[in-house]
Amino acid sequence: MRPRRRPFASCVLLASLALGGCGDTTSELISRDKQAAAACQANAECGADRPVCNTATGSCSGCVAEGDCTSQRLHCDVASGACVECLANGDCSGPDRNLCSPASHRCVECLTDAHCDTSAESCSLILGICAPPCSSGGCPVSDPFCDMSVGFCVECVADENCKDRNKPFCRGAQCTP
Repeated sequence: MRPRRRPFASCVLLASLALGGCGDTTSELISRDKQAAAACQANAECGADRPVCNTATGSCSGCVAEGDCTSQRLHCDVASGACVECLANGDCSGPDRNLCSPASHRCVECLTDAHCDTSAESCSLILGICAPPCSSGGCPVSDPFCDMSVGFCVECVADENCKDRNKPFCRGAQCTP
């Protein structure tokens, strides 16, 4: 008589062997060579929050002077070591975003409702802009979309809302180049 095959038992055995090799492999797979490859060799390899590459250690660290920062984030917040858009109102220019938010260190249109031109607008601290509040619509033509996540009428909530070919991207609820 011929022995009976047990395909189910074979599958279980193969699965057990395959899974037997699984487990905590982090210490086995990470080598000093791979860690060294991830180390920085120039400031360009570091982020804005830690913009300076210490080539001796291969690690990114905080800024200590404005010269450590890039053209997008010119100013060094020495307290945090991060390169930021602004430290004071004088660092901001332009008609719409001429105030520096002390919390986010970014240039904004408003910090309070008093900075808004009309009483129909309120200051959105999240967006840093003056806009009419909304709950489900009723927005003016200038800011036709109700951004329910912040409760304000905005120029756009997605790139598709930007119809001007020169400003096709929605960034910070405004159409930008």
